[in-house]
This record gives sequence, C-alpha cells and structure tokens, in this order.
Amino acid sequence: LIRNADDANSQVITTNRNIITFGIDTSADIQATNLVVTGQHQEFDLVIKGTVVDHITLQIPGRFNVYNALAAVALAHHLDLDLAIVKRCLSAFHGSWRRFEKIGYYHDCPAYSDYAHHPTAIKKTIEAAQKLKKKKKLFVIFQPHSYARTETLFERFSQAFQSADK
Repeated sequence: LIRNADDANSQVITTNRNIITFGIDTSADIQATNLVVTGQHQEFDLVIKGTVVDHITLQIPGRFNVYNALAAVALAHHLDLDLAIVKRCLSAFHGSWRRFEKIGYYHDCPAYSDYAHHPTAIKKTIEAAQKLKKKKKLFVIFQPHSYARTETLFERFSQAFQSADK
C-alpha cells in the first residue's frame, strides 16, 4: 500500500502488508523537502527513509503534482527501479492533456485548461494558479461536468472558487 502521509483520509486505509508512505509536511518514507516553486517549475530535495538522495525538478505546477511525483517515486523505489531513470522521466514530463495545460494567451495573460470536475481538484488547481499569477488577476471559467454532480456538490463547488479573483 502506497499512502499519502499528509492526507487524513488516507490514514484510515490499512493492510497487514507493506505500507510505504510519501509526503511533504509529515515525516514519511518518501518525502519532498525544501520545496521551491519558480514559475511553472517546482524543485525539491528527495528524501528516502530520512536521507536526502537527490534533487528533483518538475516542469509542472501545483503541489498536487509533487504528491503525484512522490507516489511515483514510492512505487519505483518499491520495485527497485533505477532512481536516475525515474528522476529523468519526472523532469521531462510536461503534463497531461487538460491537466493545467497552457492553451494560449489572451493579450499577455496565459490561459489554462484543466479538467478538474470535483471541488477538491478545482480548489487545488486554483491554488497552483495563484502561485503563477504574480500581480495579475486570476479569472476562472467553470463548465460543469454533469448536472447531478454539480447539484449534489453545489455547496462544496461554491466554496472551491473563493480564492479566484473573478
């Protein structure tokens, strides 16, 4: 079981098998420390079992992507894969279609598309965008994925957009 040590919901998942933890804020088997965000790039020291083993650079923004990278490192470490190859793959990855994908510019402002269709994902995507905006305003356009989900999670959706400027 590979489990996010920073996520309270994950802590209830257990097994009598091997558990590998990853995290940023909480001590874990696989951990990112000294996280630095510069534009769309993120860098961190990779700590495995308490020892700094490497420095990782990601070409994609968002703290959630650091967690994704740590989960991938945890699996690779468990499978005893070559860390140099894992590092190279992580640093070469420029994102997935419709996941904080830069689609162009409006005047001098970058425009992104993201398939975040759940309030938690929307909130995390907006948090990532806030780190990029510098002094500009953050405008968010929301296209509901489904009527039923929007209706069921309406209160949570209404809270998810609070950190956007418009």
